[in-house]
Formats: sequence, structure tokens, C-alpha cells
Amino acid sequence: MMKRRMGALALLFLGVGALLDASDANAGSAPLAVRLVNMTPDPVDDAGRACSAAIRRVFRAARDHDSDEGVAMVTQGETALRTQLASADLPPDFMSWPAAPVDALRERTHGDDYFQALVLFDCRPSDNVFRAAVFPNAGGVTHTRVSQIVTSDGFAEWMSARLIEQAWIGFVP
Repeated sequence: MMKRRMGALALLFLGVGALLDASDANAGSAPLAVRLVNMTPDPVDDAGRACSAAIRRVFRAARDHDSDEGVAMVTQGETALRTQLASADLPPDFMSWPAAPVDALRERTHGDDYFQALVLFDCRPSDNVFRAAVFPNAGGVTHTRVSQIVTSDGFAEWMSARLIEQAWIGFVP
């Protein structure tokens, strides 16, 4: 009698384990849709262009195309973004923007325009300026300010990884 119960329990655990494994196969199968906007004011020097390129490169590399996981980045120009948010009467400095207008923009985007997180950055290594505002899927906004930055791809890559972490806040695939 005891052997039958143990056998039945073992089968039950195997069945539940198989169900859990099957459900885990789909977990995380959607990428985080990020809209990345370079807010660096013109004119941009070579160091600023290199910093921006390194940030875009890290965001692109954060996507695993085989599993369709990670980050799906779309870039947008500052002028186009400000046009979309014109009715919100935002201050000129993006670091002062509240989350509500961005949340409203997120709600009215569809298809190719849809995004879950908005990442705005200003990278001017020549002026020792790096600023970023991340509006994650959970709402709200996180701000990052760095003065005394190192002019290298290493800095931009490290900072990009931090921005990606902030963009993931509240995202459930």
C-alpha cells in the first residue's frame, strides 16, 4: 500500500514538474520594447557622436533574436518626440519632465510605434556631461546624472547597461 502511494506521489510530482517546465518554456518570450532618444543638444562633437553610437550598440546587442528575448530598441529623434508631446507643455530640459505625459503617449501608441520604456539621454564627454531619464513600463521616471565621465566606449557601455536595467522595471513579458 505504501509503495503505491509513493508511486502515485512520484507520478504526481513528475506530472506537475512537466507542466511547470512546459509553462516556463514561454516565459520571457517577448522583448522589452524600448524607444531610445538622443537628447544631446547640437552641435554634437566627435566624442558625443561616439558616445551615442556606443549606447545604441549596447541596446541593439541586448536583443537575442534567436529567442526573441531581451530589448527591442527603436530610435526616435528628439524633434519627433517633442512634437508628439507638444500638447503636454513640458519644460525644455527633459530631466524635468514628469512621467504622466510619457505614460499617456505610451497608451496611445500602437504597432511599430508602441513602446514599454522610453530612454532619453544626453552624452557630452567633452563637457563631462551624461544625463538620462528612463520612463519604465511601471510608470514613474528614474534620473541619472554623471559629471566627470571618461571618454571611452567602456563608460557608454557600462552606463547603457544601467539604463537597460532601469527600463526593465515593471516589465513582465
